[in-house]
Amino acid sequence: MSLDEACKSEIEELHAFIQAWMRGTLPRTTQAFERFDNPLSDTFLVVHPSGQSDDKTSICQKVYGAHGVKPDDFTIEIRDIRSRVVHPPWCLLTYEEWQSSGGKETGRISSVLFRETNGESGDGVAWVHLHETCLSEER
Repeated sequence: MSLDEACKSEIEELHAFIQAWMRGTLPRTTQAFERFDNPLSDTFLVVHPSGQSDDKTSICQKVYGAHGVKPDDFTIEIRDIRSRVVHPPWCLLTYEEWQSSGGKETGRISSVLFRETNGESGDGVAWVHLHETCLSEER
């Protein structure tokens, strides 16, 4: 699998995990949560649409605490994944994330920087930096 294909796969798989975790359909165990924790680099930083940011420790605590907080109709759909720069071991992509629940849909566009890890975690890539921007409040 090419580097950008591995990154695209990781984006889709991690968001499938987040959807299941937040619905509470996965067990609330540290072992199950490794699917979220492991592919984040130790220097991971996410910049949220609000401008606030979280490092790896902080975002892991927040997501772990969000187990089961969403209803059964909560979905996350990833659209329009695009490779922007592929220069091993680095890969920069953009994608849209659409969340839906209770008939409401919100979207954001994200830019993510991955680093190739030679199979050390997940699909062999680590999330290094994620920047999210709102596309809409409601649709």
